Amino acid sequence: MSPCRARTACSASAPSRLRPHSDRKIELALGLFQKHVNLDIIASEIHTHTNTIITPSMFQFQLFEMAKRDKKTIVLPESNDDRILRASEILLRREAVNIIFLGDADKILNRAGFLGIDINKAEIIDPFSSELMEIFVNEFFKLRQKKGLLIEGARDALAHHNYFATMMVHMGYADGMVSGAKHTTSDTIR
Repeated sequence: MSPCRARTACSASAPSRLRPHSDRKIELALGLFQKHVNLDIIASEIHTHTNTIITPSMFQFQLFEMAKRDKKTIVLPESNDDRILRASEILLRREAVNIIFLGDADKILNRAGFLGIDINKAEIIDPFSSELMEIFVNEFFKLRQKKGLLIEGARDALAHHNYFATMMVHMGYADGMVSGAKHTTSDTIR
């Protein structure tokens, strides 16, 4: 059988389903490629001139590489938003950040499962059952008591995931937080 025929037979038995709009498959392929291919060896074998033009894909690749070199922990208070879950899967597959979701673990995992999203590498913290709640309430109270905040008010504030996430960053449990998918800009800034 000729190589051309063999190639035709192979492609007929294993059709490609990767399409330009297959974002999850593309991200998975990129993540697997970066995990299993030594880019330094390939780069050392390629003799090209330095290009000063950066395409959006090159820019995105550089961002992922910088993020992987200095991996941060990001807390996501809006873990019930489908867009947040989808974006998190990409970041987790590319090993760009450590992610902490805030909320009920069963609800978050069920929603991710419904969407066909793998977020198993993420940590999930339920603020209401977390041992961090009292630590954060006391710290928030100390920070705001001169402005008239009572301990009950601090407890009420920390019941909101944005406040809990902010205290995680303030106390060093996370490097940053991302919010604003469902909350207004003023709620996020507050």
